[in-house]
Amino acid sequence: MEYTGVNLFVQQLVQTFIDNKVLAAVTWIVIMGVILRILAKKDNDLYTKDSFFKKKKLKNKIENTCC
Repeated sequence: MEYTGVNLFVQQLVQTFIDNKVLAAVTWIVIMGVILRILAKKDNDLYTKDSFFKKKKLKNKIENTCC
C-alpha cells in the first residue's frame, strides 16, 4: 500500500508549522490545554468519587472520636 496522499498531507503540515512558528506555538498550547483539562476532569472525578476506602476511613475516624 502506498500512502502518497497521507505522506503529502503530513509533509505540508510539517512545512507549515516550520514556516509559521507562532501558529505552531498557539496550536501546541491549545492542544496541551485541552489534554490537561480532560486529565484534570478525570482526576477530579476520581478524587470525589465515593469509594470503599474513603467510607472505611470515615467510619474509623468517627469510631475513634467517640468516648
